[in-house]
Amino acid sequence: MVNTITTFKIRCISINIISYSQVIIKARQIPFSRGLFVLLVFLASCGGNGNGPSDRLVVSIDALKLDPSNGTWSKDGELFTGIANSLFPNENLATEVHFFDGTKHGIVKKWFKNGTLSYEVNYVNGKIHGMEKSWWVNGNLRSEGHYQNGVIEGIQKQWYLEGMKFKVRTIKDGREAGLQQAWRKNGKLYVNYEAKNGRTFGLKKAGMCYEVKNEKVQLDEKE
Repeated sequence: MVNTITTFKIRCISINIISYSQVIIKARQIPFSRGLFVLLVFLASCGGNGNGPSDRLVVSIDALKLDPSNGTWSKDGELFTGIANSLFPNENLATEVHFFDGTKHGIVKKWFKNGTLSYEVNYVNGKIHGMEKSWWVNGNLRSEGHYQNGVIEGIQKQWYLEGMKFKVRTIKDGREAGLQQAWRKNGKLYVNYEAKNGRTFGLKKAGMCYEVKNEKVQLDEKE
């Protein structure tokens, strides 16, 4: 089956066939001119003002075109505002991206084929801002990070597939700053150093071989 997502507008989600039929019945029970007015008011209230969440355009992400010169996305020659998504062959949702005036703005989500959430991040005016999370296919948290206007900032954490803690990094202005740690699956600490002004001050452990390259600790695991 070919995966296509027909362009449509989400309007009046709460309105169902029953309520629509009730309006038609009421319109038939009163004079024509008055009944027409009731029906028009109903349809107008459904449409809204075009600015709310219920009026967002939803399209296949394949319908959008990226302009590499400025990083904007467009549909039919116009900067896109709305939601773009894609499906797996089994028709489960694969990705969902929110856009405003051609740039990513709002939540971006990705899923595994089985429907489990794999990634979630927030964009503001085309830049990652706030929390970024990823998950393993078994549902366990894989990573958790923070961004400030597109720059990684603050505490960044990672976990093994089974749920054990893997890494904790502290980042400031996009660079390591402060205590940096990593653990083996058995819980044994194997990286533990301080980063300051682009340099590392290691608490080297016996039996472990470290090498500093480009101000980053490279671990040569002998165990």
